[in-house]
Amino acid sequence: MLIKIHKNRSVSSSGTWGTKNENNYEILNFEFPKELEEYNKRIVYYLDNTWVWDVILDNKAILTNTITTKGSVKAYIWCTKTDSQYETDVDFRTQLFEMKFFENENASGIVPTEEQVDGFNTMLTAMSNKIDEMDALEKSVKQAEKNREQRTDEAIENIVDMTAEYNKNAQEKTDAFDKNAAEKTETLNQIAEGIEDMTTAIQFASFEVDNDMHLNIIQAERMPNTNFLFNPDTGRLGVRIYNG
Repeated sequence: MLIKIHKNRSVSSSGTWGTKNENNYEILNFEFPKELEEYNKRIVYYLDNTWVWDVILDNKAILTNTITTKGSVKAYIWCTKTDSQYETDVDFRTQLFEMKFFENENASGIVPTEEQVDGFNTMLTAMSNKIDEMDALEKSVKQAEKNREQRTDEAIENIVDMTAEYNKNAQEKTDAFDKNAAEKTETLNQIAEGIEDMTTAIQFASFEVDNDMHLNIIQAERMPNTNFLFNPDTGRLGVRIYNG
């Protein structure tokens, strides 16, 4: 590619800029007017919203893929010189021009052979089978987890039912025991009361034997509800207590 820089700051070119993604192949050749031959020369690119420059040596610059990958790049030529006579810097810049590269994309692989294609297909089939096996295993694991949760729920429900039945039976036995104990306590109290009444009756009664050896019982006034009975055949003394 030949690039001509004119005194009026315009730029003209002949040839092609090259192809997108190329690197260190396309050489830019520059032709400057005589007045700029002793200047320091640079080419300035606009990349990613930033202006960057590269040096021009022997009126040449090499394009790298930093530039070519963009597809289209704006640029200008920048020439500078220090004037020793006036001790000032001289700065010359061209108009912007556009560099357009032929479209091209990087290849990600090589064309496979028939054996490689068969190998790829075999590998894909094996991968597909493995995926199916993993799906089946996942379903099996989920079903096993579901069954475990169901059995756990059933076991908890059975424990709850057994606990309720046990509590019911225990309460029934407790109630029966309390009832039986109350009945026995009442009976014992009645017996104790009868014994107490008999003892009291005997304490407040008098007994005499006459000349004919007959037993006479003198009823106590304090126990009018008590009647003593004597059986001469057996010689046993009985006490009858009337309630009310």
